[in-house]
Amino acid sequence: MPPDYPPQDKWDEQTAKIISKVRKAMYMEPPPTISAFQARSAKYTAKNGANSIWAHQDIFPSPTEMETIREAVFDVIDDLGIIEYEKPSWTDVPAEWVTYNTNMSTKSLKEGASKKEQFQMLTQTVTSPVIVMYAHGGSFFQGSAEKYRDAAGHLARETGGVCVSINYRLSPQHVFPAALLDLVLVYMSLQFPSADALHSPIPASRIVLAGDSAGANLMFALLKVLLCIQSAERPVTFRGKTVSVGCPAAIGCLSLVADQTFALPSHALNTKYDVLGYRTPWSDPNYPACDVWPSRPPRSNIYCHGLSNSHPLVSPTMSGSWKGSPPMWFAYGEEKMIDSGKIIAQQAVADGVVVSWNFYEAIPHCFPLIIGLGGVKHMQEFWNGWGTFFRLAVVESEKLKSDGVYVPYGDDNEKYHSDIREMITIPNLDISTARGMIEWETKEFQKWFEAACKEKAKL
Repeated sequence: MPPDYPPQDKWDEQTAKIISKVRKAMYMEPPPTISAFQARSAKYTAKNGANSIWAHQDIFPSPTEMETIREAVFDVIDDLGIIEYEKPSWTDVPAEWVTYNTNMSTKSLKEGASKKEQFQMLTQTVTSPVIVMYAHGGSFFQGSAEKYRDAAGHLARETGGVCVSINYRLSPQHVFPAALLDLVLVYMSLQFPSADALHSPIPASRIVLAGDSAGANLMFALLKVLLCIQSAERPVTFRGKTVSVGCPAAIGCLSLVADQTFALPSHALNTKYDVLGYRTPWSDPNYPACDVWPSRPPRSNIYCHGLSNSHPLVSPTMSGSWKGSPPMWFAYGEEKMIDSGKIIAQQAVADGVVVSWNFYEAIPHCFPLIIGLGGVKHMQEFWNGWGTFFRLAVVESEKLKSDGVYVPYGDDNEKYHSDIREMITIPNLDISTARGMIEWETKEFQKWFEAACKEKAKL
C-alpha cells in the first residue's frame, strides 16, 4: 500500500505535481516485481551528445583471483564486524567515460578510427585534472550509468574534468560485497590500468568519489575500505604488481543512504517533504514474487543478509572513525535519510576532516535528479558547488574549509552560510545512541521478518 504522506505547506503548484507523480511511480498498485523494475531500468537509453554530454563505453577487465587486494577487502569486512556473506569473484566492470563538450558532434566523433582515438577526442578538451568516479543510485537493484549520464555530465562540466560512471553489479542477483568489489576494481584500475586500457595511469590525488543515494553508500563504503587498508600499511598486489593503496582527493554525495535500518528520527519526521515511504516495500515477505526476488532462502534486505544491516560497510553511519579521510561534501533535501548523513558528518568533523554540509529546505531525496522540479532557485548552484568543491580538492585543497550552507525553499530566498556543527546536530541524539538504535533495529526487524516468513509458510 502506498504511504500516507502528511500535508506540506511550502511547495508551489509545480513542485507538488512533480513530487506527487514521483511518489505514485515509486509506490504503484499493484507493486511491480523486482524483475519488472530491473527490466524497465535496463530499457533506458540516452542519446550521446544530448546537452553537450558525451559518453564513451569502456570495460575495466578483471584481474586474476590471486591479486591480494581482493583478500584485503574481505579482511576489512571481517575486521569491522562478523557477518554472513559470500566472497564474490572479480568480474569485468562496464563503465562510461563522460565529458562535457560543446564543440563535439556525432559526425566528428565517428571519424575516430579506433576506440582509443575516439576516447582521446572526447577527453582532449578537458580543462582540469579532475577524474570523478561516479556510482549511480537505484536502491542497489536498478539504475545504470546510462540512466544517470546527465548527473555525470553535470559533474564533468562543473569540474572541467572527466567522469567515470560505473555499471556495478546489482542486487538481488549479486549481494554485498559484489558491488563494492566492482568499485575497488575500477578505483585501482584508474591508477594501475591494464595493458590495453584507454587511459594512462591516474594518481589517486586526481580522483574524487561521487554518488547519489545507494551509489553514495557504496562510495562511502569504498572510502572506508581504502582508509582501513592504508592505515594498516599493508602492501597489496594488483595486476601482478605490488602497489600502495592511496586515498582519493575528496568524496561528495547527494542524498547519501547511510542507514539501511531506517532507525533514526528523520525517517519519521521528514516524510511530508520526501518521495520515500516508511520502509522499502520489497522487504515484506509478501511482496510480489519473481525469479530473482524474494531470494531463496528469503532475506530481509535486497542488498545483503538482514543481520548485516548494521555493518559499517553496509550502513556507513556505523563507521567508528573517519580519521585520515579526504574532504567530504554532503547535499540533502529535507528528507528521511538526512540523519544518517549527519552522524557521519559529526564523526568526520570530530576526526578533523574538512566537511561541507549543504541543506535544501522542503525538497525530497535526490532532488536535482527529479526532472521538472520547481521551486529551487539554486539548482544550477547545486551542481556548481559540488563541482567547485571537487576541483578545489584536486588543485587547491588548502582553500577548502568546513562549512554549512542552508538553502531556504522558494525563488525569493537567498542561501546563507551557517555553523556546520549546528546544522549537523540531531536534537537529543548523540553518535553513540544513534548507532545503538541502528543495532537494535537490525535485530528487531530481522525477528519480525523471520516471524512473517513463518506465517506466510502456513498459508
